[in-house]
Order: sequence, then C-alpha cells, then structure tokens
Amino acid sequence: MDFLSIVYNYKHDWWRFLLVIGLSLAMSIIIAAIVYILALLLFGISGNIDFFQQVINSTDVCPIPFVNAIMVFSVYCFLLLSFICLFKWLHKGKWNWLINSFSKFRWNRIGAAIVLDLLFSLVSLPFFFGEWEEMEATFAFNAAEFFPYFLVLLLMLPIQVSTEEVIFRSYVGQMFALIFKRPIVIVVLTSIIFALIHYGDLQQTESYAVLFTAIGISGLTYAIIMILDNGIEICIGLHFISNLMTLVMYKREGLSGLFEISHEYQVGWFAVLTELVYSIIVLLVFTKLYHWDWRKLFQKIERPAVIDNGTMNCD
Repeated sequence: MDFLSIVYNYKHDWWRFLLVIGLSLAMSIIIAAIVYILALLLFGISGNIDFFQQVINSTDVCPIPFVNAIMVFSVYCFLLLSFICLFKWLHKGKWNWLINSFSKFRWNRIGAAIVLDLLFSLVSLPFFFGEWEEMEATFAFNAAEFFPYFLVLLLMLPIQVSTEEVIFRSYVGQMFALIFKRPIVIVVLTSIIFALIHYGDLQQTESYAVLFTAIGISGLTYAIIMILDNGIEICIGLHFISNLMTLVMYKREGLSGLFEISHEYQVGWFAVLTELVYSIIVLLVFTKLYHWDWRKLFQKIERPAVIDNGTMNCD
C-alpha cells in the first residue's frame, strides 16, 4: 500500500480532518498560553513592556536561553500530543500510519539523512566565507549558556520537526489524497502550506519572496521524499539536522548559539540557490541509494482493494 493510500485505513470523513486540525491547534495554543503566563509570573514582568507582547514574544520572557528554548518548543509538544489523541479518537487510526507504510520505524533512514546533511555542510563550507563577511559573524560562545541550551535542542527539536512532518506533511497529504488523486498535486499543495506556516521566520529575511521560495523548495523536497520513500523518516532527519545547525550556529535574541551576526544582515537569494542545489543533491543521492521510482509522482492514487486494519507491509 502506498503511503498516501493509508488514508483509506481510517475513518476519513472531511469533518474529522477539520475537527482534528482545529481542535489540536486550539488546545495547544491554550495550554501554551497558560504555560507562558505562568512563566511570566515566575520570572517577573518588566514594568515598561506590555504584558501581552511578552506572552506572544516568548524569547523576551527570560534572560536564560535554555528556558526560552523550552518555552518556544513546548507548544509543539502540546500540539503533537493533542493531535495524536484526537487522531485516535476521531479517525480511529494508529499513529504509525502517519509515519510510513511499513510495519516498523526506519531509524536507518534518519541516520542516512543526518550523515548526508552533515557531509554537504562540510563540503560547502568554503563557499560561505563571503556570506559570513556580510553577516559580520563574531564568535559568541558562552559555555554556561550554550550547553544547557544545546541539550534542550537535542531533546525538543525531534518533537518539533516530527510535529510539523506528521501534521503538515503526512496528515494533510493523506487528506488531500482523498480529493486530488495525483501525488504531484499534493507535493505542490503541502509545500505551499509548509512555506506559509513559516511566515514568522521573516525577521532576518530580505523579503517574503526569498523566504517563501527557500522554504517552498525545502517543502517540495520533503514532499517528494515522502511519496517516493513511502514515509517521512528521511524528512524528519533532514528537517532535524537543518534546524539544529541553524539554531546552534547563529545566536538569536533570547537564545544561545556559537556566532552572533549583524542585526542589519538579511538572508537573500544566495540562500535560495544554496537550498536548490542542496535539494537536488539530496534527491539524486537518495534516488540512487533506495532505487526510487519517480513515476509514482504522476500515478493515480487508488483506493486499495483490501483495507488493512493492522500494520502495513510494502514492497
């Protein structure tokens, strides 16, 4: 059974999808707001800063980077937990149906994705020297801040990227499979959604066109991988290492990092070109490694003749 066809394994009325997405987002926001308010009360509220602005901009809550990191990423924990509970309740589905179409989690896929990303970063490092000069990057390592912060990232980033991949790639992709019967259409639609939900990353980007294009290329790559590989483990691995390296390398307000960059620096079209080259290499390498058949992107999504109510085994 193809990954997108798994949608026929669970109850798939349109209203169930709307309820799961709406309720899980609402529940996670409410829980996160309560946590943020408690944190504000615990660490104190500056008299010259608006209360609600601090609730929204969680990095202003506390001068301790690892506490800020916990608060920023905790919303994803609440979102994933709410989503899984609602998915099991309303769809009567199994969580692994949103991971792959096999009987077990493929850890080797995550490992391969991380190794490939690190190799690409190492090889491409000389090409970034000119960009680093524009960033005016200065070494800003602080061991007391960095190591607790790094530990929080290792613990919570897997939850963050898994949440985005499971909900906005797998779940939404399977939902679209009921309407649009061609995987290539789902690739485009999920990529647009993926770019839109990253609008908040606009702060140090030259323009929204730059951000949308760069994130859109990542979304296209991940969606293609999901379909060709019948699962999202590679997507999780690539997404995790990409976010980890960004958050470790560059220091942001309220967070830690190895290098501090100029506030005037804006990410430009060079990042888009880099993302495009990286995506092409990733797709070529994994196509060769796992013998992907690209014709799957254009084949019609069919309802399986036999619905499997247990675990799936493909190939």
